[in-house]
Amino acid sequence: MLFCKRRLRWTSFLLGMLVVAQSALLAPVPATAIFPSAADSYSWEADIAAGREGYPEALVLADDDTLLVTETDYAVTAEPYESVLDGIAKYDLAVSTSTPTAVYGTAGSSTTPPQFIWPAGMAVDSTGRIVVADSWNDRIMILAADGTFDSTFGSYGEGTGGYEFGCPLDVAVDASDNIYVSDSDNGRIQVYSSSGTYQDLYWNLPIPSPNTAPAWPDGIQIGPDGYLYVVDALYHKLYKYSTSGGAPIATVDTFGNSDSFDGPQGLAIDSDGTVYVADTQNSRIVRFDSNLAYVDTVGTYGSGPGQFKSPEDLAIDSDGNLYVADTLNDRVQKLKLNPAAPDTVPPVTTFQHLPQLGQEQRPGHTERA
Repeated sequence: MLFCKRRLRWTSFLLGMLVVAQSALLAPVPATAIFPSAADSYSWEADIAAGREGYPEALVLADDDTLLVTETDYAVTAEPYESVLDGIAKYDLAVSTSTPTAVYGTAGSSTTPPQFIWPAGMAVDSTGRIVVADSWNDRIMILAADGTFDSTFGSYGEGTGGYEFGCPLDVAVDASDNIYVSDSDNGRIQVYSSSGTYQDLYWNLPIPSPNTAPAWPDGIQIGPDGYLYVVDALYHKLYKYSTSGGAPIATVDTFGNSDSFDGPQGLAIDSDGTVYVADTQNSRIVRFDSNLAYVDTVGTYGSGPGQFKSPEDLAIDSDGNLYVADTLNDRVQKLKLNPAAPDTVPPVTTFQHLPQLGQEQRPGHTERA
């Protein structure tokens, strides 16, 4: 049986390796900024949820003033992998960027009240319900807009049964509120109705030759074009799919000057179809236009404004401002879109990626106890 190692790689070893690599060996090299237009850049505006005990795992904007953040504790590295910090923090950004107005859920496997073990990606449907990938409980939890329990579906499994999951890491909803699940340990995407009824539709991500291990779908999003976008954190790719399934319509594995992802985990897509990828182990954000042509990268490794340590998820508001789950810096950063700013000296410098730091940092598959 398979289990999710995504959480376990964020250990003290990884933290130490990142610090050593940054300070001694792998200092990022400035590159020329490339923007969609001559007046498009990002600048740091605010830290949100900074220094909370629970590390930010995933983000979703319920509206421009309401940010939901799944939180967990990366210090927990032994079974049963529960943390008292597991839950969803709700921020009313017009009121406070440091103190949540509510926290939904606690650690555990109950449903009423809602409980989670390592809650991961989220989506908000047209009715305001919060759909959550409850990863270590191998299920999807649905909360009402006020955070109370609505429904749940799924349990652990490796077969082709529609209600079997292995560490689901993200969810997306389409215009009809159908729910798409990133069934990560099983290397596939599964589709359900808004009530959680299996739609007899799933597809496996490609396994690049000569590899044999299943792919590792993580972040997923439905774009304004109605297509499904998926990042594969194991084989370092971005895919575009029809929501009716089938083979990928488009694949991104290299871009720019022979650049590539390293363990990408999160996605966001703006109203124009611009795709943003949280290139987690390169500690940066990579931006593509609606045709998946490379545009630029934002950020570099570090702890300053506009710098990241293993960003895991993204969200975009209606003004194009970017929210980044800057996970190992224990904060969410808001980067303001500056459509009128000159691009000669951008406030957030574009950097080339850090060289890969070794297989220990990458998600993998192993036996589940």
